[in-house]
Amino acid sequence: MIKVVGHRVLVKPFSVKDIKNQDVPEDLRAVGFEISLTPEEEKREKTGIDRGTVVGIGDTCWKSPDLGYGSPEWHPWCKLGDEVGFARYAGKLVVDPHTKEEFYLMNDVDVQVIFSEGQNA
Repeated sequence: MIKVVGHRVLVKPFSVKDIKNQDVPEDLRAVGFEISLTPEEEKREKTGIDRGTVVGIGDTCWKSPDLGYGSPEWHPWCKLGDEVGFARYAGKLVVDPHTKEEFYLMNDVDVQVIFSEGQNA
């Protein structure tokens, strides 16, 4: 388990396979068609992923006066489970020592967009 502290956000990046295959038409997916990459291509593509799901939020995220904290209009930028876009190459890649899952740990201000249901990237 990874505990997020301070003004950091933990994001589970989308897989390269999911991103590459999101534009494959449904009728082709239904018959098992998918885009495949060599291990070298997948490794290279993985470094440029800029979307994922928020799985952890530090207790001081977005609570800087510079970000409007303390004003009546202030609210957190995102919540657990949100699909977000972030600055490409933002944050640090961390690996959960127990599950071996990969995550990006980034500053709160690196979350740049929240994708709503039905919205395309």
